Amino acid sequence: MRLEPIILLDTIYGKLNHKAGYYIRRSKNGRLYSCKCPDRSNHVKTPAEIANQHLFAETYAGKNKKQ
Repeated sequence: MRLEPIILLDTIYGKLNHKAGYYIRRSKNGRLYSCKCPDRSNHVKTPAEIANQHLFAETYAGKNKKQ
């Protein structure tokens, strides 16, 4: 069997793909952890979450506009 090197795991974080169901996160002390994605299919957004989403949308609305 032939082994090929892979990208170092120190550079990976976030969700790897949409079907995996796991994501990589970094702790405060710098360690990497693999965590299962929570099931948020029945999640009801709180008013604070809605306000944060609106603030994000207003802040970055002009960033993707073609000029």
